[in-house]
Amino acid sequence: MLSFLKLFFRNALRNRTFTILNILGLATGMAVFILIMLWVRDEMSYDKYNVNADRIYRMNMFFRANGTEGTTPFCPAPLAATMLKDYPEVEKAVRFRSYGHSIVKYKNVSYTEYNIIYADSTVFGVFTIPVIMGNPEKALTVPNTVAISESTAKKYFGDENPLDKILKFNNETDFRVTAVYRDIPEASHFHFKFIASLYSRREYREDMWLNNNFHTYLLLKKNADPEQLAGKIPDLVNRYMAPQAEKILGTSWDNLLKQGLFSNFSIQNVTDIHLNPSISGGFDEVGDIKYVYIFTLIALFIILLACINFINLSTARSSIRLKDVGVRKVFGVQRSVLSIQFMLESLLTVVAAYIIAMVITEISLPLFNSLTEKSLSIDYFDPKFIAGMLGMILAVSILAGGYPSVFLSSFRPISVLKGEMVAGKRRSAFRSILVVSQFVISLILLSSVLVLGKQMRFIQSRNLGYDKEQLLIVGNTNLLGKNLNNFRNELRSNPQIISMTQSGFLPSPSSRNNGSVWRDGILTSEPLIFTHFFVDTAYLKTFGMKMVKGRGFSRDFSTDSAAVVINEAAVKLLGWDDPIGKKFGTLVGAEFNGKNA
Repeated sequence: MLSFLKLFFRNALRNRTFTILNILGLATGMAVFILIMLWVRDEMSYDKYNVNADRIYRMNMFFRANGTEGTTPFCPAPLAATMLKDYPEVEKAVRFRSYGHSIVKYKNVSYTEYNIIYADSTVFGVFTIPVIMGNPEKALTVPNTVAISESTAKKYFGDENPLDKILKFNNETDFRVTAVYRDIPEASHFHFKFIASLYSRREYREDMWLNNNFHTYLLLKKNADPEQLAGKIPDLVNRYMAPQAEKILGTSWDNLLKQGLFSNFSIQNVTDIHLNPSISGGFDEVGDIKYVYIFTLIALFIILLACINFINLSTARSSIRLKDVGVRKVFGVQRSVLSIQFMLESLLTVVAAYIIAMVITEISLPLFNSLTEKSLSIDYFDPKFIAGMLGMILAVSILAGGYPSVFLSSFRPISVLKGEMVAGKRRSAFRSILVVSQFVISLILLSSVLVLGKQMRFIQSRNLGYDKEQLLIVGNTNLLGKNLNNFRNELRSNPQIISMTQSGFLPSPSSRNNGSVWRDGILTSEPLIFTHFFVDTAYLKTFGMKMVKGRGFSRDFSTDSAAVVINEAAVKLLGWDDPIGKKFGTLVGAEFNGKNA
């Protein structure tokens, strides 16, 4: 072993340039591989921090109406209680209800908070959210109580004891702090900083199956079969939703099914939520399992490229080592011993490259985190990380050093010493394949980068349907109350402001209202799912939206209070040639309301 090491260091020092190129090439490939796999591991780890992650399921609802279909996590309010009552597989259930952001105030300090959720008191029994102050079982059982994260407690109260302190929401409602919990891990599909008691809202006891505003999660019993439960769930629609639909729509459920209206519930394991973009409406942005596969493939391509480069460089300098091989064979050194020597040299080279790769990784990690908007870090004492790195070193050593060790130890000593070394057609062909493969992989990676860059430029420059330039958003103006008009008048007096508008919604992704509409203002059996929001008369002008037909809202027409403006996609979906003057109806709670287009 000692002689092997001496030979390795002697050859490395004798051929410094080659050694440095080989190590740096491997190190760069390994560093990129490690960075990408850190991202992949993070994407695959979402929600696995929950101790009972394999037993936590989210309820989803599939709907189809007049050719439009989709799956959403928004479910009816009574669903959770019904699952507990009717299905013995369910141990606990919790509902989440979001009412958007709020201004939260403590004494003279206030902040706009977006990660606020209202939840049932069972939330801490379903999810692994450790409570460090307060009683998790009783924290949210009383109206107007709230549990806050550890970082939020520091933000508002510093070193004070936060329990029983009063936080005022939107300058209207006082909430008493009853618990403080550990910050929810980054690898989670929600990151609530405030969990308020759902009993603070009247909606918590609503029994309407046609209003879908809640996220519902189930904790199944240890021996429960999720597939068996999933097979029972479709019966919910027939027993609970169908009777209400028949009563409100005035027709039988069978007739609704014939007309194309369909709805069904399903369950989804919590660890599958983050990488499933087909279900929109979650709390945080989701990933996509396809990108995990793509980037894993890219990482493998890059490490393969580094190995091919190592093989090519090793075999290209074979003539330098041949005399050494020939002399050692003459003195009786077996081919297997030479192969072991070259494999050991490969292993030492890979270990050296790994050390440099980790340095490159640590230096690049802040920039990589900035690009991926993550907080990735390396735990060098994590057994999984250690096992992964040892596996990578071993795999790269075998992959990169296997062929050179066989190739260099295969020459006959007499031919080598006579200078009659001939590589042979097979060996030349193999090296040619490696070189071609190296170029092909490089071209694939470069082409992918160019395509992705072009796609990003398209996304950034595409027409959004409104003018986003010079457009500023001022949030929470509703909190001004009686002073809102004074604020608007002050803005109007500014000569730099051309136009202004007020709305609770933006045309870009934001909190939206989704609901069913019916053609011609008649409650029929053919509803359509529309996104709608309320605006003032200056909204279209301020956003620079172009009118294809008809006019925008005007204060000169009192009837505009019951009028709507629809986009071209809605006209196409409604099947109207000329939408001006047409009517459609919507459900407001359980009541029907007609609107003019």
